Amino acid sequence: MNDLVLLEQVLDREAGLHERLLVAAEAKRQAILKGDLPAMEQLLREEQTLLGEVEREEKSREALAGRARASLGLPADARLAALIEKAGDPLGARLAAVRERLRAALDKLRYRTRQNAELLRASLQHVEAFLRTVLEAGDPDPQYGRDGRRAGAGLHLLDRSA
Repeated sequence: MNDLVLLEQVLDREAGLHERLLVAAEAKRQAILKGDLPAMEQLLREEQTLLGEVEREEKSREALAGRARASLGLPADARLAALIEKAGDPLGARLAAVRERLRAALDKLRYRTRQNAELLRASLQHVEAFLRTVLEAGDPDPQYGRDGRRAGAGLHLLDRSA
């Protein structure tokens, strides 16, 4: 049972980390909308740190879940639901509650991540369209193309072949 208590603590920390990732993702959304590159860079660094912490907690979770399965006589591939059921009350109820908290944070984080990806894609398309417009409008001498070559027929005063 001690492994299950430790597992509950790890799941609780993971849920907290994912909730912090969600806060960062929501801040990143605002930074994307404002075009605030320094804020986006800072938020990306923060996300990387949090993801490293999640990875460490996930390793602990896997080890604790493995030991808990063995001590409860469950198969090695038993899911968390089986551990919760076998744990009984009140520990099973606490494990179920933290699992739901973690699931809710992950669902919200997936949604926000997809939304941010769409916003970034739209922002990049907008910047590319703007740059195309600037490049096309910024031709100082219409007699020459962007590659520096002569555009169109032009005057043939000095062209001996004409």
